[in-house]
Amino acid sequence: MRFVTDKALLFTAGLLIWLLQTSRPSLQQYRAPDRLFAIQVPADWTAQREMRDAGWVTTVGYKDRSAGIEILATPTQEMSNYRDELKARMLREVSQPFFQGWYNSLRAQVRTEITRKVYHSDFAGARSLRMDVRYFRNDNHDPRQGFAVFFFGQRDSYFIVVTGFGEAFREANQILSTFVIEPKQ
Repeated sequence: MRFVTDKALLFTAGLLIWLLQTSRPSLQQYRAPDRLFAIQVPADWTAQREMRDAGWVTTVGYKDRSAGIEILATPTQEMSNYRDELKARMLREVSQPFFQGWYNSLRAQVRTEITRKVYHSDFAGARSLRMDVRYFRNDNHDPRQGFAVFFFGQRDSYFIVVTGFGEAFREANQILSTFVIEPKQ
């Protein structure tokens, strides 16, 4: 009898996994026209790119605006010839106005809390800095979450902001995990 129950559980688990995989919208690769990055975007999300003062901004967002990713790519000089200590110092100094500007802009719009001040992390194989926040818009989706990541590619700096709530925020994190810096193909 136990063998039948175990088989039924395995079958049910397999069926559930198959349903989750097949019910997920198909992914489409978005590749920046200048080959700065590539990212996999679900069919029910959008990706748009525009030039702003600081550089190219690509916005990847869920159709109901419950979560979004903004990717700012700004040209920098070639980084591969610098020593690691100098790269680390440049990372701290160059990123500071990006983090301050983002946080101050968010704080001007909504009540915010820093959940983790700027700290070292790795993103898409690059040494990076990251800051985590929680923010409130005084509606039934509070609190919301957000984070920003800053890092250097070979020829550009990147500042990526992810914001949202609930399942859409978790999906934005999954989408961001597909980010590839300056893909070869």
